[in-house]
Amino acid sequence: MGPRRAGTFIYLIPVFGAILAFAFLGEELQLYQLASAAFVFLGIGIMNWKRAPT
Repeated sequence: MGPRRAGTFIYLIPVFGAILAFAFLGEELQLYQLASAAFVFLGIGIMNWKRAPT
């Protein structure tokens, strides 16, 4: 795994921060937070998508 691919996962830090706040601090997850997490996962998926060789 190269630095470019590994660096994309830094965008997961706020997602895991929200999950840990929910789990340990009793915070409520809002719809916008879940939507934001979905966009983060979608973005990481797009960035790591392997194109078929042409």
